[in-house]
Amino acid sequence: MASPEPGPRTTTPGRPRTLLLFGAALNLVPPAGFALAMSRLISAEQLSLVAGTGSLAAALCTLYALYLAALRRSLRGLLGGVALLAAVFFIGGDALVRAMPAESLGPGLVPFAGLLLHLSAAVTLFTLGLVYQDPRTAARRR
Repeated sequence: MASPEPGPRTTTPGRPRTLLLFGAALNLVPPAGFALAMSRLISAEQLSLVAGTGSLAAALCTLYALYLAALRRSLRGLLGGVALLAAVFFIGGDALVRAMPAESLGPGLVPFAGLLLHLSAAVTLFTLGLVYQDPRTAARRR
């Protein structure tokens, strides 16, 4: 006897919510690394590694969570854009600060803008993760 073929895989209702909350936590990694660098607990090279990796991971996880969550296209585009822009500003700003002289204030504002975007993305994703309802299970509850 042949065993029946497994049906198509579906996502569990809690998965997009979990990924949204995980994306929010990953968006807190670059600001936490920046705070550790300012308090002289980690070096500038360690900050670049932690913040760059955390920034890329936050952007990718955010994009995947937004893909799985059944959100409006405009909201998905806005949040995805903020996540990508935060990563670009933070990683690119870090490279810009290393390339420019230390006396210049302007380049330091670019990674700072990336940090603010990471914080705003974290708050937004956290809130969205708390209020998110899967459309399939929400329709059954009514």
